[in-house]
Amino acid sequence: MVRWLRARGDLEVDLTWKDGKLTAAALRAMQDGSFRIFVDGQLSALITLKQGETYRPQL
Repeated sequence: MVRWLRARGDLEVDLTWKDGKLTAAALRAMQDGSFRIFVDGQLSALITLKQGETYRPQL
């Protein structure tokens, strides 16, 4: 597990891996904002979070 990474836009990111594959992700907003999520270089989601909210994408 990797915890408390920081991403652009003031997000905290937690990642969980098993057998070399990503199994869970959590993105926590440190301030209100809209965020673009990219997977393999492609826009996957546009989300809006309030400070303290967590987004858990389906993998």
